[in-house]
Amino acid sequence: MSFKLSDMNLNRTVYLFDQFWQETAEDLITQLLDLDSQSNDDIYLVINSYGGAVYALLSIIDTVENLKSKINTVCLGIAASCGAVLFSLGNKRYIGENSKLMIHEVSTIMWGKTKDLENEMQEVRDLNNKLFTMLLNRSNLSEERMREVFEKDSYLDAKTALEYGLVDEIIDEPEEDEDKNIYYDNSIKDFVNSFKGTSRDGAIAMAMANKPLNSRSLLNQVKASISNNKKKGEKAMGLNELKNELKEKHNIDIDAQISEISNLKTSIADRDAKIATLEQEKEDLENAYANEKIEELLNSLIEDKKSTQKLNEGYRIMFSNMKFEDAKEFCANLQSIVKTTQESNSANDNEDDGDDTDKEKEKAEIKALAEEKSLSFSDAAVAYYREKNKN
Repeated sequence: MSFKLSDMNLNRTVYLFDQFWQETAEDLITQLLDLDSQSNDDIYLVINSYGGAVYALLSIIDTVENLKSKINTVCLGIAASCGAVLFSLGNKRYIGENSKLMIHEVSTIMWGKTKDLENEMQEVRDLNNKLFTMLLNRSNLSEERMREVFEKDSYLDAKTALEYGLVDEIIDEPEEDEDKNIYYDNSIKDFVNSFKGTSRDGAIAMAMANKPLNSRSLLNQVKASISNNKKKGEKAMGLNELKNELKEKHNIDIDAQISEISNLKTSIADRDAKIATLEQEKEDLENAYANEKIEELLNSLIEDKKSTQKLNEGYRIMFSNMKFEDAKEFCANLQSIVKTTQESNSANDNEDDGDDTDKEKEKAEIKALAEEKSLSFSDAAVAYYREKNKN
C-alpha cells in the first residue's frame, strides 16, 4: 500500500513551515526532544520551506541523529536548500505528487578585511562540501552527476527526486502493475555491488514483499535499512546470504546471470580476436600482392642483368617503402635512368667526344650533380630525373 497523509500519527508529527533561523531551529528541536522523551515511536517531520541559515540546519541535524525515535520526513509544497538536505536525512522520505525539492550550493554575503574574507570563504567551502556529501550519501547518483545537480538551482519534481534516490515514496502515487516483474536492470555486477553488506532487516523486507519488486524501491529500502542498522550496531548480512534470499524468494539468480554475462563477454572477445586475425591476413595478402607487382616492375626494367643488378637492388630497397601505385608511377622514369646509366658506363671507358646533343647535356648535368652531392652516377640520375619530372 502506498503512503497516505492519514497514515501519520498526528500526535507525533511536527511541522517546519518556515525558513531556517535560530528561533525556528529552537522551536523544532524542543518539539523533537519532547516527543522523543515520551516514546521511541516514529516521528513525522512535515517540511514546506525555502531554506535559510546553514548553522540552524546543522543544529537540527545533530538533534535528529541523536534521537532514539526514527524521523520520517514529508515534503509538501517545497523543500528547498536547507529544507532539501533535512528532508533527505529522513528514515523514510515521502513527497507530495505536486511538490518539489530544490538543491543548490551554499550562498553567502561577505565583507571585511582580506584575511577575514579568506577565512570566511574557507568556511563556506567546508559547509558546502558537508551538505553536498549528505545529499550524495542519501541518493543513488554518482558523485559526478550529483555535482552537476548541486552546482546550480536544481528544481526536482516528485518523480525526478524519486529517480535520484532522494525520495522513498510519492504520496498517493498509483501502485505499479503487478504483472510486471521489474528489478534492478543495470549490469549484474552493479546490482551485486549495490547490495553488498546489506542489513538483515533489508533482506527480510525484500523476502516479505508480496509483489514483484521495483528496482528503485528495493534499492532505497536496503539503503535506509543499512543506515538505520549502522546506528544500532547490528551485523550486516553477507553477500552470499543475500543472493540466496533473492534467488529463493524472488527468483533472481545473480550467479547464473553473472555467468551468462561472462560467457557473452568471452564470446565477444573470441569474435574480436578472429576479426583481428582476418584483418592481419588481409594486410599480409595485400603486402604480398604489392611485393609481387614491384618484382614484376623491376624485372621489366632489366635489359642487361649484369650491368643493372646493383641498380635493381637499390630500387628494390627503395620500393619496399613505397605503395604499389607510387612505385608503378615512379617506374615510368626508370627505363630512361637505366639506359642513361648504361650509356654513362660506356662513356667512362671511351672519353666524351664533346657531342653537344640533348642526351650528352643530360649526362653532363648528372655528372655535375654527382660531383656536387658526392653521389654515385645512378643515385644522381634518380635525383636528376625526379626533379626534372616535378618541373
